Amino acid sequence: MPTSVVVPELYYPDLDAAVAWLAAAFGFHERLRVAGHRAQLCNGGGDVVAVQSDPPHPDGVNGTHAVMVRVADVDAHYRRAVNAGAHIASPPADYAYGERQYLAVDPGGHLWTFSQTLADHAPADWGGIAAGAPGTPAPARGDTADSVLPCPGD
Repeated sequence: MPTSVVVPELYYPDLDAAVAWLAAAFGFHERLRVAGHRAQLCNGGGDVVAVQSDPPHPDGVNGTHAVMVRVADVDAHYRRAVNAGAHIASPPADYAYGERQYLAVDPGGHLWTFSQTLADHAPADWGGIAAGAPGTPAPARGDTADSVLPCPGD
């Protein structure tokens, strides 16, 4: 999971090209590739997730980007959002990569993922592959969670 509290998720029609461009143009470093559909990138103390765009998106969702926010208690956060009348796209659920998450859509149609870390699992346990150093291939599957690269400069 990225270390930032608020993480933009940007959707692209060609994930590989987007990751390469974000690295070349903006200096991002790939930390982790997840099952060929998303990549965690970092730059200094900030993170971004690039996502393979596979429209159509759910009704009312702006399909070019989303925001992920790390919270301490996703269930309490969910109850707060529901009580405030939020449009819930997906209720809280546990995922193999060790996160509990729910999705909500704001009045502007922006998708928000709220995520609580439950456990730190090795990327190979759930389909992730830790990225290699710039210019090198990703490590083989079976690496531990500790093998996910820190962002250079962190």
